[in-house]
Amino acid sequence: MMKKFSFLLSHFILLFLFCVACHSSQKSPLQRFLQEKLGNAWEVSENGDKLTLTLKEPIWVLLDNKINSVNPTTSQNEEFIKKNGQQTHFHAFLRFEKKWSADQIEQAKNNNRLIYSDVASLQNKFQVTAEMMLHKEEFFGTPKEIEKIKKMTSEGDQLMKQIKPLPDFNWGDLSLFYSEDGTARGDLYAIWPPMAIQTIFQIKQNLETLLASSSH
Repeated sequence: MMKKFSFLLSHFILLFLFCVACHSSQKSPLQRFLQEKLGNAWEVSENGDKLTLTLKEPIWVLLDNKINSVNPTTSQNEEFIKKNGQQTHFHAFLRFEKKWSADQIEQAKNNNRLIYSDVASLQNKFQVTAEMMLHKEEFFGTPKEIEKIKKMTSEGDQLMKQIKPLPDFNWGDLSLFYSEDGTARGDLYAIWPPMAIQTIFQIKQNLETLLASSSH
C-alpha cells in the first residue's frame, strides 16, 4: 500500500510540475511581440496586467555630485563608478487594460484640465508671491510665509493625485501605460556603461515606434 501511495504521489508531483512548466511557457501575444522586437538585450516578463522590461546588462549608478567631487578622468570613470556606485538593472513597465474609447480619453483630459486649473489657482488662494514660488524649496521667509507654502504644496499634492494618466500607447485592443523604476533617470546619476544611457533614454520612443508599426 505504501509503495502504491509513493508511486501515485511521485506521478502527481511530476504532473503538477509539467502543468506549471506549460503554463509558464505560455506567453501573451504582446509579451511575445515585444520580446521578439526588443531582442536579447531585454527580458520581457508578464505578471497580471503588467509587463516588466528588464535590461539584461547590469548598470552601475552613482550620484553625480560624488563623482564630480573627485573628478576622475574619463579612463578612470569605469573603475570609480563600479567601486563607489550601486550595481542594478534598469526596469520599464507596461500596464495594460482594455483599449480606451475616444470618450474615455476626452473625459480624462477634461478632468485633468480642471485639476491643473485648480492647482494653478492655489498661488492666489494662499497669497504666495512669484518670488516665494521661485525659491519655495529653499525659501527662508517668515513663519507665516513658510506656512503658506506648506499648505499650498500639500493641497496641490492632493489635487495632483486625482490626475488620470492617459494611455501612452495602443496595441490592438489594449491601451498601455508606461512607467519606469527611476533607477537611472535624472541629472543626479552617473551611469556605467555609457552605451546603456542611450538604451535607457530611448526605450519609450522605441516602444512607441514598434507598437505603432505593428499590424496586430
